Amino acid sequence: MPIRNMKLTATILNGASLSDELNLNGLMIEAIDMPAAWTAAGLSFVASEVSGGTFLPLFDVAGVEITATVAASRRHVLPISLIRGHYFLKLRSGTSAVPAAQGGDRSITLLCRDFS
Repeated sequence: MPIRNMKLTATILNGASLSDELNLNGLMIEAIDMPAAWTAAGLSFVASEVSGGTFLPLFDVAGVEITATVAASRRHVLPISLIRGHYFLKLRSGTSAVPAAQGGDRSITLLCRDFS
């Protein structure tokens, strides 16, 4: 079975906290590269089963929102099981309860792997 590495880019626009929609199409996110300019905040995630659908925040079975502590100019490796099984994903600066607006357009690179 071939393994392919792929990069996706999520952009959070100036003054916004939510990125554009990413089509994961079966990809698993292994790491996130944060831009050099980043208004300090963690990341959280929202997902939908269809493009343009209703995006819901991701929580674990204990009711805790799935978040990642991130910083500018760093690669953050994610546990392989953190985000999987979702078709369409958006990244949020901050949390669902406390979103954090970015002070400029921010492009975040997701390093993904396709195991098909």
